Amino acid sequence: MTRLPHFEFTPAPRKRAWDRLANARNAALGVMSSASGYYTFKGVATLLQPEGTDVLVKAGAVVFALAVTAGIWIFWYHCLEIAAEAEEN
Repeated sequence: MTRLPHFEFTPAPRKRAWDRLANARNAALGVMSSASGYYTFKGVATLLQPEGTDVLVKAGAVVFALAVTAGIWIFWYHCLEIAAEAEEN
């Protein structure tokens, strides 16, 4: 009869709370920044409506709203990373 090799069970290291919440954090940041971008688009399109053609106004509003969306997401993502680092120290 062949004996099987002996394996020891070693528990996985515990993840930090911030690592466990990474998916929820990214989803929340996505929703928050998307909503901000949407309302930025509506506001900019309304403000610029009398200024030019409808296509140029909408295109400019879309570009500005995308920049705002990306900026908000990046800002809050890095703020939360700094908070995670501060919690560790």
